Amino acid sequence: MMSNLSKQRFRSAIFIVLLCFILSIRVPVIVIQWEDGKELLFDSFQLKWIHSVEKEEWIELYEREGDELVLKKTYFKTFGAGTPYDEKGTTVKDGYVVMDIDHTYDELLLTISENVKTTIVLMEKEIPLYKFIESYETATVSVHRLSVFTIMWEGLN
Repeated sequence: MMSNLSKQRFRSAIFIVLLCFILSIRVPVIVIQWEDGKELLFDSFQLKWIHSVEKEEWIELYEREGDELVLKKTYFKTFGAGTPYDEKGTTVKDGYVVMDIDHTYDELLLTISENVKTTIVLMEKEIPLYKFIESYETATVSVHRLSVFTIMWEGLN
């Protein structure tokens, strides 16, 4: 029969093993990185900017599917230079042409610019990247597998 001290040590050992296991689990998250090493972690986002020719807002909705980024929809106000055209999956909502895209990317390279107001939208909160990343600096958006511990730590910093 185990003594109370032995039972307590056994429970502590089990707790430590479980904690180590949980903290070592790696989950896929979307990460944005730029030159000075800062990162934002998220699972889906919108990318907004002002089109350089049309001078109208353009919005893209991205989601993580497994270890890939998927451009799900794009929203724009006018057809013009660089605008995709496909009648299938195209609707109009609140003054925007909305297109279903479903295009997969390993990573996105964003050139940040104050001129086009490069902005990320996370959970309806806008993060104007152009305000704290130098103009014409490149940011990379990709999926990384990070440990739960890393995600918790990044969330606290």
